[in-house]
Amino acid sequence: MSLQSITRIAPLLACLMFSPPSIVLAADRQPASIATLIHYCRALYLGDHAVGDGWHIPEEQRVARRYFRARTRPGLSSQLVPIRRSLHAGTYSYAAVAYTLAYYGVDVFRNVKRICTILDIPDSIVNPRTKRDRDEIERENAPDIDLGPDDAVEAVRRIYEKYPSDEIWVIALTAWDRSGIASEGPPDDFTTAFFRHPASLLRAAVRVRSVNGGDSLQELSSVLAQYGFDRTAKDPGDHPQYSRVRGLLRRLRHSKDHVVSLAAERLSRAFAKEIQ
Repeated sequence: MSLQSITRIAPLLACLMFSPPSIVLAADRQPASIATLIHYCRALYLGDHAVGDGWHIPEEQRVARRYFRARTRPGLSSQLVPIRRSLHAGTYSYAAVAYTLAYYGVDVFRNVKRICTILDIPDSIVNPRTKRDRDEIERENAPDIDLGPDDAVEAVRRIYEKYPSDEIWVIALTAWDRSGIASEGPPDDFTTAFFRHPASLLRAAVRVRSVNGGDSLQELSSVLAQYGFDRTAKDPGDHPQYSRVRGLLRRLRHSKDHVVSLAAERLSRAFAKEIQ
């Protein structure tokens, strides 16, 4: 081999020698195993959260992103849709696979709806179809796993930021309103989503017809009233976090979007009643 040839391949050899094995696997365009694909989907779904022993989230996510970015949408769909169909709706793995499909642009709205089945876990796991479903449910109930509604809302927010559409929040708010755990109050991450994308959430909330009558603005006011609540304060209404909510609602009431301004006015009144 000539010196020139060695010089050309030296960087590649160095990369292979000093890269972790997982990175080499991620660059491999051969289809991964079902277990590996589910593992990749879980890592992406978790976002900034870390769960259980042996998880190295940044590394796992980096590998997963490289793998999925190398696939076309039809190719990704052909790999993940059969896996999603084999899992029980409402389980962590099911939501993770649906999240990956939506995040990479495969049937976004329907897969967001599938993610939100995790909001209704008490009802959705009554009759698991397969032993894999039962095993998955047992793993989700293990003490080292702490996943819940906030994780689903955070996943939906990341998808919204990639594919902005009010419909995504309509789906999430509707799922929450219909869920068997809605009486516990909306997930805290709806607050994070509201501060980042208030206009979209307001437009979505007025479109969602609550099972209790009216729309979802009341539920939204409840989660904002819980934000930073300090029961030891003499006057909780003076809490600095509430000032942040009031300031945002004040700006939204002057929005040029008529739907947003009216919704912000209604939400302001509902919020004032919540914190009295």
